[in-house]
Amino acid sequence: MSQPPPDPLFIFHEGMESVFCLLFVVNENDELIYAGTGDGKVHIWDLKDNRRLKTNQIGDNACLQLHQTREGLFVTQEKSGPTTLWLEDSSRHWTKTREIPSSYVGFCRSVLVNGKWLVLPCGDHKAGSTLEVLCLEDEEEENKFEVKRFFMEHKNSGFELDFTSFLKKSGDTEQAICCKLEGTKKTQKDTEESPETSGGKLNKTGKSTVCELSGTGKSPANGSQDQITSLSELGDTLDDIISNSDVATIKGKYLCCKKTEKAGEVMALKSFGYKFLLAVYESGLMKLWCLITQECWSTVSLFDNIQDGGSECPMAIDFHENSNFGIVAGSSAELFEFSWEYAADYRKRTWTYSMSNLIKKRTVTMTNPGANCVKIREDGKLFMVGCWDGRIRLFSCKTLSLLVVLDSHRKKTVQDLVISPSEMRSWSGDNIFASCGVDGRLCLWSVY
Repeated sequence: MSQPPPDPLFIFHEGMESVFCLLFVVNENDELIYAGTGDGKVHIWDLKDNRRLKTNQIGDNACLQLHQTREGLFVTQEKSGPTTLWLEDSSRHWTKTREIPSSYVGFCRSVLVNGKWLVLPCGDHKAGSTLEVLCLEDEEEENKFEVKRFFMEHKNSGFELDFTSFLKKSGDTEQAICCKLEGTKKTQKDTEESPETSGGKLNKTGKSTVCELSGTGKSPANGSQDQITSLSELGDTLDDIISNSDVATIKGKYLCCKKTEKAGEVMALKSFGYKFLLAVYESGLMKLWCLITQECWSTVSLFDNIQDGGSECPMAIDFHENSNFGIVAGSSAELFEFSWEYAADYRKRTWTYSMSNLIKKRTVTMTNPGANCVKIREDGKLFMVGCWDGRIRLFSCKTLSLLVVLDSHRKKTVQDLVISPSEMRSWSGDNIFASCGVDGRLCLWSVY
């Protein structure tokens, strides 16, 4: 007699609408999971004590995708709305730093490559198969993020702030403001007794603020040499400097299919390596793109005949580079295995690819049709499929045989699957993953 499938380790569900996307943030200090919901919110759950730390409202539309570019910096993609960059402070509150408008209305999720390149469907072109590649940051922009994050973290700390190294170019004028901790915490008594020794003025809280400007000798807030007397005023000044910077930090490139291919809307994306992108399209075409050259290196059709408004449509893709194993799931009951065959030569510290082909291989049929997400485990031994019937099906990558069926989303569509990037102290097991669905549940699992 077969054993019953395991239950979730824990279920988070309090006060959440339909959950569209998940993001693990696991490091030496935190073990968190972020959940983007259909009402435009991002819920932050602490996995150590299973409680909600914070809820941030990102907009009025469903949050389709979440990325973390580096510590404290996040990217959200809204359905039928903008893609937005956020800065997180020590209290988990999010502040918007940049917004990328979009008229895209589909369900394809963006992907983040090397923490820097964001690839997302472009709604501004007549051809729905067009992809836009955005460079989110450059070296100068990273400095601006660090300054703003520093200010947000320490604006209420009571430390003396000395801004002397943040650089902004405005015409022929250069203003340098730097941000550093002096190392001593000023008390109200100290500043009241000797405000002149600190070089600043007292604000309402009795804290001393120092602002040094080089290049013009003028304050960016009012154009005079008067010092800024409050941290809130200094914050407005930094926001103004950052938002009005002349540096163009978001530069776009486009990946366009040929009109004769009739590829249809882009449905799902997967990046791997440092420059490759896999994309599946409404017609059943799958393409391998090189992000460096913006060239298509290979195309294969998953279906026997190109679909033009047909019932079959790919919805999700994943690829495990080390084992050269890929899987595509969609609206039908079939799962498609594929691999990438290539010939490469390493010369002058550069890989040259003389041959590149995507190869369609085996298929496996599920009991019920329809899947929204697919994820291959890091060891390449099994993959999991989040299905429309509310179940999570786990398969062997080697044999494509069904291993187990998990059922905890009350027959509501599973929207996303994510695997913990590293072992967690809060939960035992090396293979912790999470699922979410239309039922508003976030389930934590440990299987095999």
